[in-house]
Amino acid sequence: MINAFGPMYGPGSFANHARHLFGALHRRHPLAWFPYDTPSPSVEVTPEMAEMLANARAGLAAGPGLGVGAVGSVPRIRGTLRAALVVWETSVMPPGLRACLRGADRLLTPTEWGRALLAANGFDPACIAVVPEGVDVAHFRPYGAAGERGDRPFRFLCVAQWSVRKCIEEVVAAFRAEFRGGEGVELVLHCGEQTPANLRRLLGSGRVPGGAPVTASARRSAAGMVELYNACDALVLATRGEGWGLPVVEAMACALPVIATRYSAVGELVGERTGYPLRVARMVDVRDPACFPGPGPYGQWAQPDGDHLRALMRHVYEHPHEAREKGRRAREEVSARWTWDRAAAAAWAALEVA
Repeated sequence: MINAFGPMYGPGSFANHARHLFGALHRRHPLAWFPYDTPSPSVEVTPEMAEMLANARAGLAAGPGLGVGAVGSVPRIRGTLRAALVVWETSVMPPGLRACLRGADRLLTPTEWGRALLAANGFDPACIAVVPEGVDVAHFRPYGAAGERGDRPFRFLCVAQWSVRKCIEEVVAAFRAEFRGGEGVELVLHCGEQTPANLRRLLGSGRVPGGAPVTASARRSAAGMVELYNACDALVLATRGEGWGLPVVEAMACALPVIATRYSAVGELVGERTGYPLRVARMVDVRDPACFPGPGPYGQWAQPDGDHLRALMRHVYEHPHEAREKGRRAREEVSARWTWDRAAAAAWAALEVA
């Protein structure tokens, strides 16, 4: 039996990852889930989750342990072999976090970029396995016929927390500099509950030119997110660094073309055939006290090229048929490569489960 450790009930990306990966593993082999968090009325405990919790009540099983969560939670993993799923966004991991990871026997990371990052931070490449994340392609899917926009504007969508790392302000500035009102185009920001206030502050600061409309999307359910992707025409993620990129694969599963920085994990998700890779202008030192507080060093990450971002958005807007074809191919690629069943198979092999 696999001993699984990670959040079960929260809305965050780690809990989402744990629910899907552990569920797919449990369908292959019994799994005992030891949650990091407490029950929440917002998350339904499915029969499958209840089975895993019941297995955990019997105590630690004589099998491997797999942890999904922040790096600091790695010491909580228990089992005959302790494996930690690691996502990281900057070139350097601080010594304290590296010490946490040394408590694991095996490190799992979603991409080859992540594998190289861990190796560059001093971990044995022989103990690192690539285990991609996944997306539920039955849930995240296109609605209706491609290109049925009707009278609505052409919509770019940005799904990310409003932070220095995600470059939301740079996306708004590039969009407003490139498009004017009356062109029939808008930018929709799904960037957390503070988005309306942050957007008002940014637009009133004088640092962003006037231009085409930018709107804030309210908090949505899982079903509501599928509706949002289907109500838009392209995703924009001008990130400085990603350990994976969940909105990228969700959008691709909904047949949206994606503009994303050609760096870090998303550089492996978005190629010329299925999207629009955004050039890196230069590498810059990490300065983001909200996401990376306390002592570093954190190294560097990418500064996306703002002029190229403007050019790509203009190109997508003016070549909608090409963009829709890239979105169609993106859906095919996600369905073939990044499902949770494939992720579970890779994790199964990495854990060497007999």
